Amino acid sequence: MGSLYFPRKFAKGVVIGTAANPRDTNGLLPPNTDNVEWWSDYQGVPPVPVLDFAALRSAAAATGTLNVYGCKGTGAAWDLNGSCNAGAPHANHFGDSTNYINTHLTAGQNYVWYWDGDVELTGAFCGGHPCTPGKGTALQGTVIVRGNLTIDTPGDFVYNGHVPANAWQEENKLTKTTFDSALSQEYPADIGLHSTSPTWNFGTDTFCQPTSGLCGLYATVGIRGFTYVGGNLTIISYMDFNGAVWINGNVNASGGSSTQYCGIFYDDTLQVPALNVILLRQSWQEVAASPTAWP
Repeated sequence: MGSLYFPRKFAKGVVIGTAANPRDTNGLLPPNTDNVEWWSDYQGVPPVPVLDFAALRSAAAATGTLNVYGCKGTGAAWDLNGSCNAGAPHANHFGDSTNYINTHLTAGQNYVWYWDGDVELTGAFCGGHPCTPGKGTALQGTVIVRGNLTIDTPGDFVYNGHVPANAWQEENKLTKTTFDSALSQEYPADIGLHSTSPTWNFGTDTFCQPTSGLCGLYATVGIRGFTYVGGNLTIISYMDFNGAVWINGNVNASGGSSTQYCGIFYDDTLQVPALNVILLRQSWQEVAASPTAWP
């Protein structure tokens, strides 16, 4: 987080930063924000939702998306026996998920994907962006991994997707000394000063990486929706998320570069089955009392 000044940071505690890139240097004493990038002692942070794992698992069992392992071998149908590719074991692998969807499910539909243990998302690597359909990951809906999740695949999705209103606020501060400007494509869906497009073409539209100055980057989305990992998330290759990600354990990454990395594009339209109801007041309007008596 130290050198990345996007997205914004909200905490019930203190947003610290690093020695070279400090944020709140006086703890919980005011001021508790720079009014641009970070907010400490922020009471608007909601409690953690309680996920309805029983309902989620039941939904996955009903659609054939519960504990799916295997991959598509050369010249063969989908292999659910845990081995393919010259007999190599794939007991914890789920490879070429697009092929599985095209074979057994309805493409473009939301599903609950549920694994009781560990899973590794694998697929053939492609030289361009996005990956050729059928050789990467393309999970849409809700992904629940109760164990560890390993990502070793690029994303397959190409689509026009929703961008949250006022998304530019997350990128208002780009680096320690630079801010959003009148230029476009400084970040995803950027169309000028304090302006973002309501939709964005994931997989085809390009953007710049503020921390590196690199441009012409694509979003390689492999999961559209909510992702929950009960254990650790290990990123070996690059793949983007469009939705929200909840990791209980640690996040470890290797093999990335300034042009190949895991990014998260937040989607504020997500709905996830939860056992607790969390209400936050977005706005309110007072309705004056009527002089007319009730019948």
